[in-house]
Amino acid sequence: MFVSYSHSDKRWREEFLKHLRPYIKYSNADVWDDTKLKAGADWQKEIQTALASAKIAVFLVTPSFLASPFIAEEEMPRLLAAAKNEGLIVFWIAVSASAYKQTPIAQYQAANDPAHPLNALTVAQRDREWVAICEKLHAAYSS
Repeated sequence: MFVSYSHSDKRWREEFLKHLRPYIKYSNADVWDDTKLKAGADWQKEIQTALASAKIAVFLVTPSFLASPFIAEEEMPRLLAAAKNEGLIVFWIAVSASAYKQTPIAQYQAANDPAHPLNALTVAQRDREWVAICEKLHAAYSS
C-alpha cells in the first residue's frame, strides 16, 4: 500500500496511520510512505520501487496535495496508470475541501463523502469516519 500525501499534511498521515495500525498488525499489509526513506538513500529510486510494487494507492486529498508538483507530475500519473493498466486500487480520502473534481481522481469513488471532509468533522465524528475508512481499506487489501 502506497500512501501519497503532501508534507504540509503530515498530521493527517499520522492520524490515518494511527487508525490503520490495528488492521496492519493483524494482516499481511505492507504500508509505504516517504517516512520509510533512510538518510543517504536514493529517494527517487526508492519511491519508484514503492510505486511499482503497490497494490493499493491511498491519496490523502487536500488543496496542498493537489497543488504539489511532485504528486501531480510524478506520483499521481504513475499510480493512475497502474490503476488503469495493472489493477491497482485507488483509494482516496477527502481530508479537506479541495478542487478534486478538476483532477483525474474525480473518476474514482472516494472512501468518504467529499462534501463532508475529515477536517470539517468533530473529533468524535472524525474517529468514526476513520474507522469506517480503515474498514473499507482492510476489505480492499484482504480480498
